[in-house]
Amino acid sequence: QQKESAAAAVRLEKSRFLPDLSVAYTNMSMKGMGADDKIYTSAYRFNTFQIGIGIPIFSGAQQARVKSAKLNEQVAAANYVASLQTIRSDYEAAITRYRKCEEIVAAFESRYLNNSDLIGRTANRQLAAGTINYLEWAQVTSQAISIKNEYADAVKNLNDAIIQLNFLTIK
Repeated sequence: QQKESAAAAVRLEKSRFLPDLSVAYTNMSMKGMGADDKIYTSAYRFNTFQIGIGIPIFSGAQQARVKSAKLNEQVAAANYVASLQTIRSDYEAAITRYRKCEEIVAAFESRYLNNSDLIGRTANRQLAAGTINYLEWAQVTSQAISIKNEYADAVKNLNDAIIQLNFLTIK
């Protein structure tokens, strides 16, 4: 939009080099004594018609305005290219982040969560059998819970990456 606006400003400034045409029509009435010593009533109407052509003679200032508008157009085009490159690099970074987070979540779901459940069940059996004490059970259970917390963080990071991708594709 900024590029189109700048291009329209250039066209506008260039159009001011063209001659101006003007057409005017006036219709009025006068009541009382006129300049020709006649008395006029409000029913009498005076009509005038005017045509004019304005030709620009001094164009130095207008040429400067056109150059300025062209420079603004170039700046808008450069800003557009820079913004486009920024969005593309952000998008590529977001894709990379998404794929990495997806791999981490898949690893948790395929290996680590099963191991966490196995660790928790084994610790519970060993505590019930008396082969480990409560402190050892608490440490092992804490490790299993830590794995589940890391999985929850990985899912959150994956969701954040998906949100970022959606934002960039809409943008």
